[in-house]
Amino acid sequence: MPGIEGESRFFINSGGLRADEVSFKNTYKILTVGGSTTECLYLDQEEAWPYRLQTKLNELQQCHHVWVANAGKSGMNTRDHRVLFKWMVNRNPDFDMIIILAGVNDFMGGLYVDSDQDPEQLKPPLDRETALSRVFAQVSKYNNDIPAYKKTGLWRLYKKVRGVYRRMRAGGRAAVLDNVGQYYVDARKKRKRPYINELPSLEGSLKKYIINLKDLLEIGRKNSIRIVFLTQPFMWDAALPDHLEQLIWMGKAGPDGPYYATSVLASGMKIFNQALLDFCKEEGADCIDLAGSLPQDTSVLYDDVHFNEQGAEMVADKIAAGIYKTISRHCEIKKN
Repeated sequence: MPGIEGESRFFINSGGLRADEVSFKNTYKILTVGGSTTECLYLDQEEAWPYRLQTKLNELQQCHHVWVANAGKSGMNTRDHRVLFKWMVNRNPDFDMIIILAGVNDFMGGLYVDSDQDPEQLKPPLDRETALSRVFAQVSKYNNDIPAYKKTGLWRLYKKVRGVYRRMRAGGRAAVLDNVGQYYVDARKKRKRPYINELPSLEGSLKKYIINLKDLLEIGRKNSIRIVFLTQPFMWDAALPDHLEQLIWMGKAGPDGPYYATSVLASGMKIFNQALLDFCKEEGADCIDLAGSLPQDTSVLYDDVHFNEQGAEMVADKIAAGIYKTISRHCEIKKN
């Protein structure tokens, strides 16, 4: 993992968020939402970009005591973010701003089929319990929508073990992000030629993506929460040097491969990023184009899309510069 040194610590607070404990002193609250590129699993607690953003915003201004909470979780896409919003934001509209870094997992979902069909149409609709369990590590036992026996710890353990067993029977293995990063070593070994050199139809995936973005924005506006979207930086390129190509592991087309070429992955991610920019322009939503302003190498990323220490610092700088005026205006309104 180029650009990551030393031991990394990962803590969550009593609310289940990767953040400091919230305090009455916190006068401006920000929630960051996304997949693994927001979670920053292999970065130390204070090196992840949401925490660095908190530090920078508190250094830039003295009016607010800003608190930034990291709700990123590996593998989550915009459909999962909708679940998070509906269950967390609607019930606790206590945030002043929500920052969303999304798109890569929606894009990966669009690749994980062998035809031009909408990948979401190939799956049955998620029931409420499954949707919640994807987003939250624990589903409240007080949730009346879940049968009593499904609220027990034994049932949850059974579900997890059954899932691992099914994947192993199918010849696969559970995707576990271990504490030393062996997952990435194994994943890189599996990515082999010949690569697929043409994108599948992304029409269905993009349509779902935009629908989800609209829902996220609507929930935010309904609760008077400012929503800020971020485009997804990536390392993929049509002429990626060999030493960077060796760091790539994403882009599988199905359970047993094959994989898409990095040039194809770059083209697809650009399509999703542009769709987000167009959506924000049309809806008058805030959007910070990280992908268009950061290098595509190990000065920022340690693999396909994940930030190293310097990259997280640069991301925090870009976001802080982009939202500082919003927080300042909020301060002036509060004073008046």
